[in-house]
Amino acid sequence: MSDTGRKIYKYYSYSDYSLDVLQNNQLFFSFPSNFNDPFDSSGLLVKPYKKFCDSIGITSIDEIFEKQGICCFTKSIKPDNKHFWSLYAGNYTGFALEFDEDELNSKYWTLHLEKVHYFDNPMNLDDFKNTFSTNQSDRTYTIEECIKEFTNSTEYNPEPLDRLFQYLHLYKEKNVWGNENEYRMIIGNSSRNPANPISQKIHLKNEGYLLDLCPNAIKSIILGYKMLPENKKRIYKIIKDTGITIYEATPDIVSQWVVTIKQI
Repeated sequence: MSDTGRKIYKYYSYSDYSLDVLQNNQLFFSFPSNFNDPFDSSGLLVKPYKKFCDSIGITSIDEIFEKQGICCFTKSIKPDNKHFWSLYAGNYTGFALEFDEDELNSKYWTLHLEKVHYFDNPMNLDDFKNTFSTNQSDRTYTIEECIKEFTNSTEYNPEPLDRLFQYLHLYKEKNVWGNENEYRMIIGNSSRNPANPISQKIHLKNEGYLLDLCPNAIKSIILGYKMLPENKKRIYKIIKDTGITIYEATPDIVSQWVVTIKQI
């Protein structure tokens, strides 16, 4: 594993559910209600702002968030984040996957990795002059422009609100989550439109969506040092002949607290 450049990783606790990505080459996009942070991608970001809610004329704010699916990643030189191994990978009993960022960002999918932004305070939606943009947009929008575009459409057009709500999916509390350097892919209304080719790669499953990955999107797997031997054997069997490289993550002391990544 090279220490140069920045890579994209996703951490998993070990379960039959989490092995879907290896067995079926599919990524799971969760509905926001499953997140461990009640302020993340929820109606709490919108409903307190009465002026904004009255302007768009929509009362079912939570339903808008729940129609979108989110898959979370982190960027780092190597998968040695102690916070992630403890919180998201079952205290080293799970695993992390390294993905090819170019494959995940491929225009073929029309889905893109978006950088999460960390702030000290929630966005004030009642200040219509506030601006926002997503990573893939060449434009900056005001909340006022979003409202006018949505309310002035002769036919129902969710795109302006999708644009704003996608930005809110990338808006998190700095003090609590700022160390995660998180990136997200978001499945929204446009990507689920039957006229969009990507819709054929998206499958509804329980509390989210499954997305068919490009071949060879997974570059390596990193096993936590506490993973049970029988679970390791199952993973070895699944990825046999796939070309996926296997590493192990182990806590170590080298003048400081570190996680050592070694090929096995």
